[in-house]
Amino acid sequence: MAYIKSALELAMEKTEGLKTDPGAVRIKEIKTEGRRAASAFLNGTEDSSEELLAVLKKYKKNERDAFKEGVIITFLSNIILPKISVQEDRIGRITSGIKAVSKDKNRVEAFMEQIKEFFSKYLENREELIQAAKDQYMPRLKQKEQELEQQTGQKIDLSPEQDPEFMEFLNQNISRLEAQYTQSLNQAKEELKRFIG
Repeated sequence: MAYIKSALELAMEKTEGLKTDPGAVRIKEIKTEGRRAASAFLNGTEDSSEELLAVLKKYKKNERDAFKEGVIITFLSNIILPKISVQEDRIGRITSGIKAVSKDKNRVEAFMEQIKEFFSKYLENREELIQAAKDQYMPRLKQKEQELEQQTGQKIDLSPEQDPEFMEFLNQNISRLEAQYTQSLNQAKEELKRFIG
């Protein structure tokens, strides 16, 4: 009977002879530490941006860039389209965190103000889209109410949110709107990333 190698044995054979670069491992660890520090800052376990900056300063020059990269990745990934309202405190926390590791604090401040306005516009457009979809769907909903009334003999009032067909229609339109705004937001985050340096 032939010997069947385990997945671990196969992996060990493939990686045999490979050497790890201790410097690259250290840089990766520092990036991870930057991500953790940014997460702690965003979740309120770090009291101030000064503490975040103090952690950054404990690293050597080449390590600082890796730490800063981890911090920035985390902050940028937390700039997402709002669902209900602009979370002023969350955006404020992200802004002060980015400013702590940025050279051009005024530009960051102005850019993040534009992001807040962008979010407000998105929410406004989202509400307008929902209302327009309801207005557009209302004749179909009335027709369904009449059909149900004829079938049951009772007057039935439906809201658009109770109708699966409407919700599918609405979700498709909201998804398109989100896709457009997400594309613009991703471009804005790339621009922000370039001048944080």
